[in-house]
Amino acid sequence: MKHCFVRTVRKIFVPAVFVTFLMIMLCGCRDRILSSIGEYTCEEFYSAGEFQDFTFFGIYSVKGADFADNGLFMPMSAEVRELFFRHIDDFESWVNSYKENGEYMELTENYKFDKSAVTDGDYIYIYDDPEYPELGNYDIYFYDAETNRIYYFHNNI
Repeated sequence: MKHCFVRTVRKIFVPAVFVTFLMIMLCGCRDRILSSIGEYTCEEFYSAGEFQDFTFFGIYSVKGADFADNGLFMPMSAEVRELFFRHIDDFESWVNSYKENGEYMELTENYKFDKSAVTDGDYIYIYDDPEYPELGNYDIYFYDAETNRIYYFHNNI
């Protein structure tokens, strides 16, 4: 009887611990970035999945963060802007595809980003996963200095 109980616990407990550990590891980058900015409020919108093969958009209102000394964010420049806009074009193509197919309406109805708001006084963090083909898995945090908002774009498709 005791042997059967131990086997049952192993079947349930070990996978649960593994999944929890994996989720903590995958969320580490996002937590590291957000914890570097101090206090914020947020709105977050996902497509299905929230673990793999999903799209995520977030807006974080920031209170008094110093991006010049952050170390994770870099100032916006013409070169970075071009790379950023390539990612935004890709991201928006997924959002538009979802919208056309009537999928993930919370995400598509709440997606709001205007590329014309990007100026040289803004800051950005871009991560492209080198193990994925071009624009297959990325995280972007764009800080709009005029509004004190961070726009977060994640795609893993």
